[in-house]
Amino acid sequence: MKSSKITARLLSVVLAVMMLFSLVTVGFTASAADVEVAETGATKSIYLKAGVWDQAGATFKAWTWGGAGADSWITFTDADGDGIYEAQIESDKTSMKVLRQGPGQTNWDCWNDSGDQKLPTDGKNMFVVDDWSKFSWSTYVAPTPVQPGDASAYYLMGTLTDWATGQNMVYAEDTSVVTTTVELEAGSYAFKIKKDSNWYGASELKLPTVIQGGTVDAADADGNAALTLDGGTYTFNYTIATKAVAIAYTAPEVEEPDPG
Repeated sequence: MKSSKITARLLSVVLAVMMLFSLVTVGFTASAADVEVAETGATKSIYLKAGVWDQAGATFKAWTWGGAGADSWITFTDADGDGIYEAQIESDKTSMKVLRQGPGQTNWDCWNDSGDQKLPTDGKNMFVVDDWSKFSWSTYVAPTPVQPGDASAYYLMGTLTDWATGQNMVYAEDTSVVTTTVELEAGSYAFKIKKDSNWYGASELKLPTVIQGGTVDAADADGNAALTLDGGTYTFNYTIATKAVAIAYTAPEVEEPDPG
């Protein structure tokens, strides 16, 4: 009889230990599953139309928070060259602050920031810089690609052509670029690029800092891009998506003196 009681007590202890082990294992498994979900949270695309912020070699990133994951940085890039910046953000994030940084700036150093912004819940996915400190939200729509052979509506306007009609810029082999070539004497020049009723001057264009056959000067009093040129042949290439201007130079031929 005594042996039976001991056996029963041992069995009870064994069962209790097994139940406790089962509870610990289940709790551990649930915690691991929760961690896995947080690490592999879904992301979505978010877009930035930088407007007046998009100049002087600026780059863009955002501090994001809310949701299940940890607060984190995201970085905006324009990989497809359409002039709109894109980043991946965790789908359940609720807020962000966008920073405009200059070359060499890191962490929280920046030229401008957007302040705390609530992420929309109505499907809008593009943060728009309307002015230096004014912002809104819109919905990103991918641009229709330019097809080879389309007529160009871009014109090089200014004292290097003329302000009245300008000189038509035609699509180069890369159909996101329009180009035109002008022969110029040595001197100072001002220009803008025009499409329809839109005029793009020094604050809108991404101008090179160094060019052959001259220098890029500060904007003039009217906001025109300004150049001082040595004279020769200059080819202006304008990338539509990024508003970047590249200038290629060919020096004038020097006539050899007549040996006679």
